[in-house]
Amino acid sequence: MEMLRRVEMYLHQTRYGHFGIAVVEAMVAGLVPVVHRGGGPWTDIVELSKYRLGYKSIEELMEQITSVISNRGIWTESALKVSQKAKQYS
Repeated sequence: MEMLRRVEMYLHQTRYGHFGIAVVEAMVAGLVPVVHRGGGPWTDIVELSKYRLGYKSIEELMEQITSVISNRGIWTESALKVSQKAKQYS
């Protein structure tokens, strides 16, 4: 929990996995998740890019991270959306 309080993003690298409770736990902690565009975290939690935070390649991953880091507005918008989304899993 101490580490989660010091970071702003969560990178979930599991490809084509199941639901992924770690993604929800990160969202509850206020982190913006970036997930692979395959499997449960993408379809069930991040909702097919509703929060603009998915990647298929290393290049896309770097673009996602760079856009969130360099634009505080994107981070703020995404953080608010994922915080609301996380509440449905309480």
